[in-house]
Amino acid sequence: MDRPYNEPYADSWEQQHQVLEYDDKTGRPNVGYRAIHLDLRYRRRPAEIQVQTRIQNRWQTISELAFAHDPQIKYGGGNAGVKAMLMELSVIGKQADAENTMAGNLAFEQAAAHAEERIQRTYQGAGTPTATPPQPTEEQSDMTQPTPQLLHFLIEHDRHGKEPTRITQFADPYEARAQLYPLDLEQLDELNASLESGVPLRWEYVILSSTSLESTMATHHRYYLYDFQVHRPPVEATNQVGDQESE
Repeated sequence: MDRPYNEPYADSWEQQHQVLEYDDKTGRPNVGYRAIHLDLRYRRRPAEIQVQTRIQNRWQTISELAFAHDPQIKYGGGNAGVKAMLMELSVIGKQADAENTMAGNLAFEQAAAHAEERIQRTYQGAGTPTATPPQPTEEQSDMTQPTPQLLHFLIEHDRHGKEPTRITQFADPYEARAQLYPLDLEQLDELNASLESGVPLRWEYVILSSTSLESTMATHHRYYLYDFQVHRPPVEATNQVGDQESE
């Protein structure tokens, strides 16, 4: 059996804390979900730690888009096509983690972008959804477009809280990933040291895909506990100026 790519992180937790249960879900995924779960005692309290690779976390973000519209998928029911697509994406992700190459990461990202588009078409396009979508929030109800476009937010988060969290918004997922790769490469030496010492990295880099920044605040509020700065592509400002001039 191949050694899970995220196993060294789980091992470091297991060595430093009293682990009550070690549950490896990387080899037997439910609908495609992969992670290592640790039930342990942390600071004298029971806790659960879910250890995922970046690709496994990316898969989970995409799956949550489908679960929001069709919760039965999470329990083995729901739209069969979407369910099969999530499982296929999970297999591609497992292979990319095992290879740990730029080509493998790009192949997974291409499949991930296709999955996001298909989920949008299935539940927000002309087809009839298999489940009633959740009611829109007040912010979403003001949107003029009937089908919200998926946005991609690159999060640069300081776990120590000493620097503001930097959030960069992208419309194109490939542009977001292009910005993420150099950050990951810069951390390789620190990552090796972290694995040996068991001390988590200070900086966390992740991409969240959602229809609005507000929705990521609801699902990943820990990135917004301290100061944060939001950066949007300059092209948006350029388009706004052009629109004003055309008027």
